Amino acid sequence: MHKKMAVVAGALMLFATGASAEYPEKPIQWVFPNKAGGGIHNLALATLNIIQGDIPHSITVTTMPGAGTVAGTRYVAEQPADGYTFLFIHDAPFQTSAMGLLGFELLDQIEPVARVAEFCLGLFGAADAPYSDLKGLQAYATEHPNEVNAAINIGSLSHINMLRLEEELGIDLNLVSVGGGGAASRQALISGEIDLIDNSPTEIGSQVRAGDVTALAWYGSERHPALPDLSTMDEQGFETPRTSCAYGYLWGRKDMPQDVKDYWSGVFNDAFADPAKRDELMERTNMPSALLTGEELATFSKEMNDERRSAFERFGLVK
Repeated sequence: MHKKMAVVAGALMLFATGASAEYPEKPIQWVFPNKAGGGIHNLALATLNIIQGDIPHSITVTTMPGAGTVAGTRYVAEQPADGYTFLFIHDAPFQTSAMGLLGFELLDQIEPVARVAEFCLGLFGAADAPYSDLKGLQAYATEHPNEVNAAINIGSLSHINMLRLEEELGIDLNLVSVGGGGAASRQALISGEIDLIDNSPTEIGSQVRAGDVTALAWYGSERHPALPDLSTMDEQGFETPRTSCAYGYLWGRKDMPQDVKDYWSGVFNDAFADPAKRDELMERTNMPSALLTGEELATFSKEMNDERRSAFERFGLVK
């Protein structure tokens, strides 16, 4: 009798926590809160390809663009905390939370489950720009304050990058919101509407090599393989702010059962322990793996959230 009661009690506790010894029991959805295409969407698909064989059910990547990633982020935050709906995106939730756009405090509701890869952007100008590096831009913008039109997507990494660039070079740019992310800024640059953008070397590299765009600087700590001749900010004598680079994450509900979080930590740790899979990620995305899970990721996420909020407060972007 006591044994039966113990079994029943154990089953009730398992049910109450939402945990399941058979997790996952059904297909899983990753929400990508932007339009399809682009570097981070490619990262989501490449990551899925790397880990899919270790999971007994299918995973679909669903694009859900809207309000600069806010719509998809809110959707995931509103789904049951059962481990069947996740968000795959870069640092955007840190930024939209800092701006007060989510309607909730980010790390109280959702948190990264796995940090997958690091990516940085570079600075690019028009083909006929009167400058070809940061010192040239600095000299020109000093003589022509507020005349260099720099593309931003309000509240995004590009916005912070341009504000940081103004600060580091001691110049005043004319910040122009183009919306739509990297594709929109590239189009605006090539059409002559914009003089300066930051963008992924992987996505803009062919246009640089064709002479349609001038490459000015790379924000990463080491040169990018897609544009190996493009020097870094550090190499050009300027400090590269930490916020100039970001990461791709799988995000989930904070209140998911711990065994579900542990399951995903195990999946990612096992997959990325394989050098061949890390090489595959680099080959498919031109982004180095930067895997982090568990308590280390929780600490890192809090630091990034605080850093983004601090930057947004300093630049007057917090509502």
